[in-house]
Amino acid sequence: MMLKHLISQTNGYHNQDKLSKEIALVLSKLKSLKPNVGQLLVGNISQSLIFLDGTIPIYYRGTQYNIPLNIWFLNSFPYVPPTIYIVPAANMRFKPKHRHVDAKGLVYLPYLNQWNPNNSSILEAISYMSSIFSDDPPLYSVKANQNINNDNNTYNSQRDMFSQRTVQQQQFHNNAQILTAHAVGGNNNNNNKANTKEELVASITAKLQEKVRKYNQDVIPDIEKMTESQ
Repeated sequence: MMLKHLISQTNGYHNQDKLSKEIALVLSKLKSLKPNVGQLLVGNISQSLIFLDGTIPIYYRGTQYNIPLNIWFLNSFPYVPPTIYIVPAANMRFKPKHRHVDAKGLVYLPYLNQWNPNNSSILEAISYMSSIFSDDPPLYSVKANQNINNDNNTYNSQRDMFSQRTVQQQQFHNNAQILTAHAVGGNNNNNNKANTKEELVASITAKLQEKVRKYNQDVIPDIEKMTESQ
């Protein structure tokens, strides 16, 4: 009854009876999967489709693991095979260059490529997939403290960069004050070297502007990059 209600929320199926029987058989064998309705981008069009959400068991080196996935049924099912995506949890990562799962989680299986609407079944596809993934799991787990350490390393690196730039900024201001003091002192001792007060001010201003220009070129961009990466 629930399945019929879910199907009524979709765009419709060419063979609703076949779909219902296939899903009912899977649910009778695997309690870890539940039917649902969601949006899947097919081509450039988002469609409302039935999918099975949950996990399937695999047995890797004698230990059972549960692989999270979504099994989507296109409107033309059973004339086309289901579309299967692995959906890793937060502490899981895709195994790079896996033979049967791409970087987006899409599953590729010989069984799906050879799908026959008269003889193939979802339950067999799941069994085949479980067998393959037991030999070569598509996911691996990441320890929580590994993520924390990575975040801390990034923070410490950014903090050190900011501290370094802050020191450079302070040195710039100190140098500016020393430059001003020297220029004024030189004017008191050597009045003949500066013809007018305006020339002295202009000289000091030009040197300070050059310092500011170099500071903006060398320091500000690094601080902006650091801020954007946070």
